[in-house]
Amino acid sequence: MLFSQNPSKLYSPIKWAGNKHFILNKIRPFIEENNESHCFYECFAGSLSISLEFQPRKLVVVDRNYPLINMWKVIKNNPNELCSLLSEYSNDSVYNNREKYEEIRDIFNVKKMSENTTESIEMAGHFIYLNKRSFNGLYRENQNGKYNVPYREYKNTKIYDESNILSISKYFNENDVSFYCKSFNEVEIFPNSFVYLDPPYYESNTSSFTAYTKEGFTKQNHHELFEYCNHLNENGIKFLQSNSPCSEITTMYNSYNLREFYMGRSMRSAKIGNHSVSTENNELFIWNN
Repeated sequence: MLFSQNPSKLYSPIKWAGNKHFILNKIRPFIEENNESHCFYECFAGSLSISLEFQPRKLVVVDRNYPLINMWKVIKNNPNELCSLLSEYSNDSVYNNREKYEEIRDIFNVKKMSENTTESIEMAGHFIYLNKRSFNGLYRENQNGKYNVPYREYKNTKIYDESNILSISKYFNENDVSFYCKSFNEVEIFPNSFVYLDPPYYESNTSSFTAYTKEGFTKQNHHELFEYCNHLNENGIKFLQSNSPCSEITTMYNSYNLREFYMGRSMRSAKIGNHSVSTENNELFIWNN
């Protein structure tokens, strides 16, 4: 069995736009159907909600956001050092204010791509601190590649759970888990694998945020992703993709299985106003047989 039958309770240490926590039960049938696969690939990994819930024994984590992948690597390899830093950053009287936030954000933007072990640990701590003290926990880069989300005051909010981080580290180290800071189509997919793809959604009336990296994720990238899914399908590799249920995507993938549904989101667009909430379908599953 690829996926754990009795997974321990783990949850993501970060907030993330597009987090799949609220649709885990809708994904569960796909996990059960592909439990005989050899390896699980979580591309566009983000908060890693799927893998932390189902805990595959062989896992490949892929995302081109270097600070994000760095954080996951540090959780695997240096969890105690990371927790020590986060304990320091949890001192609200010193760190829960705009001035300290902007100071750490400036350091993060200078050093966030460092491969030096000490600085990598520091940047992972900064990444989690900024995530928990920023507006809506967004990760957003401007065209210069600078993280630019502003500070927002959250009172009495913990920035980390030490036992959870140590448990995630234990899961990573007791299983075959690897991390790649690459694009979705730059990692070799082996036969008898199951691939989950959660790209920044195609821009539509239900989805518009794509700035997880300075390059964003363009319409051309979505066409490249479509060709990649065709490649997986032609090679007999099972995939499940989440995307926006807009006409451009449903038309593009009309030869595959499609299912639309509604998911309430914690990071909601302001376009629908302050007093009305849209319940139109805003999620789409795409999968091959």
